Amino acid sequence: MLVNKYPKEIDRILNKFPPERKRAAALPLLYLAQREYGHVSKEAIREVAGILDVDPTQVGGLVGFYTLLHAKPGGKYRIKFVPICLVHYAARKNSPRSYAKTCGLKWAKRLMMV
Repeated sequence: MLVNKYPKEIDRILNKFPPERKRAAALPLLYLAQREYGHVSKEAIREVAGILDVDPTQVGGLVGFYTLLHAKPGGKYRIKFVPICLVHYAARKNSPRSYAKTCGLKWAKRLMMV
């Protein structure tokens, strides 16, 4: 559990916000959970919600909204292709798939293009 493993870091995060606005600490705590577990699981969402004394659905909504938070485990590295990159690759007749191959990466269906 985060509370047991990172009590000083959690206190440091919570102390950055006034007590009446401690919900604002949700993102830093979610990043801490993701760093620890590799992704933000439902258990991690409940844990962060417990730290903040809020409903887990309020915390879970952040995971779905922010693209840097990952609800599912992934590989060691995540590559995100943004539209301007896709235009560049189309002009050069390359694709994100060929880019991954050039880099020695395995292409996965769950690799998302945004």
